[in-house]
Amino acid sequence: MIRRKLMKASWTIGLSVFLLLVVGLDAFGADPFDWKRYKGQTVVAGFETLPYYKFVQSIVGEFETLTGMKVHMDIIPEQQMRQKKVIELESRSGSLDVIGMAMHVEKTLIDEANWYVPLDDFIRNPSLTPPDFNWPDFYPGSVNWVTSKGGKIMGIPGQFGGDGLFYRKDILKEKGVAVPKTFAELEEAVKKLHDPPRLYGFVGRGLKNANIPIWNGIMVHLGERLQDEAGNVFTTTPLAIEAARMYVRLMKYAPPGAIGYNWYECQSMFMQGRAAFWYDGVTNNAGAVEEAAKSKVAGKTGYTALLGPGGKPMAESAQSAMAINPFSQKKEPAWHFIHWASSAPVQLRALLAGTGMPRKSLYQAKEFRSTTHMPEDWLSFMQGYMSGEINVVPMVPVIKRVSEYRDIFGVALTKMIEGGDPAALLKEASEEFAKKK
Repeated sequence: MIRRKLMKASWTIGLSVFLLLVVGLDAFGADPFDWKRYKGQTVVAGFETLPYYKFVQSIVGEFETLTGMKVHMDIIPEQQMRQKKVIELESRSGSLDVIGMAMHVEKTLIDEANWYVPLDDFIRNPSLTPPDFNWPDFYPGSVNWVTSKGGKIMGIPGQFGGDGLFYRKDILKEKGVAVPKTFAELEEAVKKLHDPPRLYGFVGRGLKNANIPIWNGIMVHLGERLQDEAGNVFTTTPLAIEAARMYVRLMKYAPPGAIGYNWYECQSMFMQGRAAFWYDGVTNNAGAVEEAAKSKVAGKTGYTALLGPGGKPMAESAQSAMAINPFSQKKEPAWHFIHWASSAPVQLRALLAGTGMPRKSLYQAKEFRSTTHMPEDWLSFMQGYMSGEINVVPMVPVIKRVSEYRDIFGVALTKMIEGGDPAALLKEASEEFAKKK
């Protein structure tokens, strides 16, 4: 596991970003690559509300200064953006040049519909891609997510999600409660620390569709597969039913209104110090939790992967990617923006802000090693995730109809929180899913 010293309290993330800005722009300006080749062009990008995309948006003026281009970034909540993308692509619209893809949700659909521009030739072309882009630098797990069945590169990996447990170190220590190692232990610890309205034992996604990764996560930790080799999903097995029951039991200790929470509402509640445990994307959400100016639990939060089958740590995986709309009339300018936004200098700065990035070299960069404000157990989680010490599995089935799956079974989970019988509701949802096939 990586061992890092935390930066001194007097250092700030602002200083490190400033230094990296200078270093990054010097690096960009030093090579002979023609950054001004698309001067005067405008590209339009559509993304889900994710920390990485919001970070890129915050510094996109640097790209505009560097290139003479203009970039309009439209960032909206994930469920709305996923619907918008399908409408745009089905209508063969070129209004978006760059599209953020949630590969863990949309990969099969995108691949089968050919809703992407293969990037292999772009990456290999030295007139289109700077020599230091370094495609082999990307973590193999992320590369696998963006590779089509035919072996083509569908998009460039950005923020990745690895689900794990957020927990309040200070409260566990105060109450003499051990850090949970399994979901069963988590359930017992939640009960011990639940003290509403001051502190809720647990916070998790209750919103239909968004709640599916938590149910699926419990399933795989209990030892159930999400699907077989033919793509058939497992939804009514004893372990699937037990996972749903455990999810419902945990949500009984969540704040009132959590039935409508997605990850951002969970994050807000946890950052306010109102929850002892939260199960979600450790790799991509911890940065905000550790931002002292906005979070009441910065420096008080621990991060760990719960044990799965065989006693090995397990994390459910998600992967975002930037892709070129095949119906865009500005494919090369779109690529110009993508390779900048996914370059090592930009992704290093995003990593320093606490968002998991897929380039292997970033975790050894001196800027990261000397200035990161992220705690040691988060760094260990990241190292384990990328090294294979943590068993990384998909957070939802990798199937074409995954959005429909999430909608149908997400409604069932919501009804369970309201008091419905898990076995009966999963059976009903399975029948509905099968009928719509």
